[in-house]
Amino acid sequence: MENTIYTGYMKDKTHYYATRVYYAQSDAGGVIYHGRYLDLFEVARTEMIATIMKKDKIENANQKGTDVAVRDLQIEYYKPAFLYDNILIETRITKVGGASMNIEQIMYRGEEKLVSVKLHLAYIDLNKMKPAKFEKEYKEKLREYISEAKEQ
Repeated sequence: MENTIYTGYMKDKTHYYATRVYYAQSDAGGVIYHGRYLDLFEVARTEMIATIMKKDKIENANQKGTDVAVRDLQIEYYKPAFLYDNILIETRITKVGGASMNIEQIMYRGEEKLVSVKLHLAYIDLNKMKPAKFEKEYKEKLREYISEAKEQ
């Protein structure tokens, strides 16, 4: 029996991940630290990939010594999140190449856009620490979820 729990859900090629801001993510005034947004985005991306690929495919990639790493990112802060805010992170794949992919993520508090990030991820061979080509099955599965970038 499968015990893996995937958090969040996919709808129209977009992954939605809901959470709240916890004390450890904020300063004494209850404002989230700027770097913690990246932590939250990372969790949401991981949940999206786990939802798409399922546990067996992720374990297979890990056994081969491959993974994705952030090559570059752009982040825009619009409004701060505060302690105990309920937030929603939308994650969408906008491009999948031979050895890389682009992802866009947007964090909301209700209807308010708080932060957005655009990432270029490289698929790497962890043993050589060099780019590697996506396995055909992995790339095809990711391409099923390519979505248009949402207007910033």
